[in-house]
Amino acid sequence: MKKYISYIALAISFIAFAIVLVGNQSSSVGTDVYNTTYQHGINVTESGCYAVDGSCVIDSSGNFDGAITGTTGTFSGAVTLNAGSTHSYLNSTTTADTTQLVSLADIDGYSTVQMTPTVGATTLTFAASTTFATMIPNAGDWFEQVWYNASTTAAQTLTFAAGTGWDLEVSTSSPQGLVIDAEGSARLLYMRGPDPIEDILLQITRFDDAD
Repeated sequence: MKKYISYIALAISFIAFAIVLVGNQSSSVGTDVYNTTYQHGINVTESGCYAVDGSCVIDSSGNFDGAITGTTGTFSGAVTLNAGSTHSYLNSTTTADTTQLVSLADIDGYSTVQMTPTVGATTLTFAASTTFATMIPNAGDWFEQVWYNASTTAAQTLTFAAGTGWDLEVSTSSPQGLVIDAEGSARLLYMRGPDPIEDILLQITRFDDAD
């Protein structure tokens, strides 16, 4: 009988030891998650914040804190910008040509194109629409951009011309919409259309210097 009691006591001891061991392991696992620095300076604070180099990036509720910098992003749902947005990618260039071809590299991704002609009027002809497939690949896709003529000489104007596959449109209230005068600007909206012959629609709204 004493033998069985000893076995039972030994079994209970093992069970108690296992419970304590598992509890300690669970506690250590839960504790180790916090204040542990992983690769690239990423760690989780005790408040549940995912931090990078000591600065909280995502709080415990899943909200982004501070500025987020990235190269590209795709959102499948609606995006709400409570404080608005700022576009700040400028392509500043100078041309001494009276005619110039506008390629994908000249405009893709830029929020503003600032061009300074150093001769008389410069005509800008867009390259074939097929070469802009990566910028607006699907029918209905559109991209908006501002062009600015940085010249201060009245004769140095910029005039847009359609290349193969382009359909240029201007506002009915601005019949000279294809021309940007010195110190003037224009807002360009590029849209991929379903028409295989003229498959990029370019809407141009020009503005003149008023002061």
